[in-house]
Amino acid sequence: MDFVAAFVAKHDTWYLIPMESLGQKKNIHLYPGKQRRKRGAGLYQQYREAWHLLMDQNYTERSTTPTVAQRFDSQLPHSSQTQTQA
Repeated sequence: MDFVAAFVAKHDTWYLIPMESLGQKKNIHLYPGKQRRKRGAGLYQQYREAWHLLMDQNYTERSTTPTVAQRFDSQLPHSSQTQTQA
C-alpha cells in the first residue's frame, strides 16, 4: 500500500497521505475546518486534495501513446471520408 485516502464528508475534502509520512503511527487526526490550535495539528494539511501525488512520474501530457478516445475516434468514419466514398 502506498497511500492512505481519507474522505472528510462534512468538509467534502480528501486527504491522500503517503504511507511513508505516517511512520509507525496507528492513528492520525485531520483538521480540515480549523486553524492550527494544537501542537501537531495540521501535519497532514499538505496532503489535502493532493491528487498530484497519484500521477505517474513517467507521465507527460504530450505522450505519444494515444488515449482511448483517440483510438476510438480513429476507427470511426469521418464525414469527409464518407462523402468521398459516396
